[in-house]
Amino acid sequence: MTKKRGQVTMFIIIGGVIVLTLVLILSLIGTRFKHQNEVEDTIYLNAESEKIKMTLDKCLKKVSGKALLNLGYFGGRDTIFFPYFEGEMFNANYGHYLGADTTPSTEEMEEYLAEMIEEHLPSCATGAGIKNYSVLNGNGLNKNIAYLTNVQIGKLETTAKIGEQTVLFQVNWPIKIIQGTSEREVAFFEINHKIKLKELSLFVQNLTLQIQEHPFFIDPLALLHEGYFIDAALFNKDTYLFLITDNQSKIESQPIRFLFAAKINAVEEQK
Repeated sequence: MTKKRGQVTMFIIIGGVIVLTLVLILSLIGTRFKHQNEVEDTIYLNAESEKIKMTLDKCLKKVSGKALLNLGYFGGRDTIFFPYFEGEMFNANYGHYLGADTTPSTEEMEEYLAEMIEEHLPSCATGAGIKNYSVLNGNGLNKNIAYLTNVQIGKLETTAKIGEQTVLFQVNWPIKIIQGTSEREVAFFEINHKIKLKELSLFVQNLTLQIQEHPFFIDPLALLHEGYFIDAALFNKDTYLFLITDNQSKIESQPIRFLFAAKINAVEEQK
């Protein structure tokens, strides 16, 4: 009887050892799979965040370049504002209107540029495949396990700074990628264009001041500036139209052009 009890006890001990061994093996396997998944998540997130950074850098360069060109064509603004010069081929904002200087300030131009970035950057990013989404994929080392890839896009905030020699765009746009239990975030993007927009703006302001003081006589010296090519025309005896081309400031080999009109009170001046 004692011998049988000893045998039962031995079987219990052996069974316990086997169970503990299986638990340990399963735990090690689970840890190994978890480690593999974490390694894959890290590799995936690093690659995806770098792709997003490169894509948005390209988008910001493209969109900010177009914003600067548009700002010039709209006379320092982002669209046509009433009242404006209405021509047969094109329209133009006034930089001078019936005795008043209507050229935008540096701060206003910075706001217009920032607004254009915030309006058009998301569509460029979406076209490149960057958008909010949540999908299941099974691209991990463990092919039998599906991981949740989640992209969360935060609020877009932009500042534009017009310096002496450059125009700086800074974008804060949090984009978070979540893979499994890991995540990465890219948020800050910037680009600096070598554009002398402040100098061009001051030149335009001085020109409108000349028009304000002498509506019927523009000093030829006021139209001279190294690197600028200036086209000027008079319409209906009361409206000047100016197109200033800055060959020293270029976007993708395309010079910045500043178009604006100046309307004088011809009847009042002739009295």
